[in-house]
Amino acid sequence: MLVGALMKGTVMSNRATTHAFSLTLFGDVWADLRERIALIRVRRAAYNQTWDELSCLTDRELNDIGFARHDIRRVAHEVADEAARKHARGV
Repeated sequence: MLVGALMKGTVMSNRATTHAFSLTLFGDVWADLRERIALIRVRRAAYNQTWDELSCLTDRELNDIGFARHDIRRVAHEVADEAARKHARGV
C-alpha cells in the first residue's frame, strides 16, 4: 500500500512537471510566433513605404537620385531588410 502511494505521488509529480514543461514550451513557441509576426509587419511596412514614395517619383527624379524605375523593387527590399535588422537588434 505504501509503495503504491509513493508510486502514485511520483506519477502525479511527473505529470505536473511534464505539464509545466509543456506550458513553458508553448509559451516559448508563442513568443517566437509573436516576434516573427512583428518582424513581418516591420518588413512589410518599410517595403510598402519605400515602394510608395519611390513609385510616385518621375523617371527624371529617380534618375537624379541615382535610380531607375526597375530599381524600386530592389531598393524597397533592401530598406525592408535593414528595418528587420534594426528591429531584431531592438533599435
